[in-house]
Amino acid sequence: DFDVRKQRLLSLETNKSDFRNGIFYVVFSLSSWLAPLLVVRLGAKNSLLLATLAYVFHISQYLYLNAVSVYVASVVIGIGAAILFSAQVCTT
Repeated sequence: DFDVRKQRLLSLETNKSDFRNGIFYVVFSLSSWLAPLLVVRLGAKNSLLLATLAYVFHISQYLYLNAVSVYVASVVIGIGAAILFSAQVCTT
């Protein structure tokens, strides 16, 4: 009986993780269209700083593990990743 409950909890956690990854990739895909415009406007170094702050925010949300804040952090990291990858192209 305990194993069944444990399996269900693990299954729910896996689904949440998949949902967070889905949020990240959808936002990243959509943000990738607009990120180059932001990089041109801010410059490569400022864009890298902004993207780094997005990663710091994302990582800090795992210290508190509030479901809503982790989903918001997935959106922020999706935007930050698009800016990061666009800015890296400008610095090479």
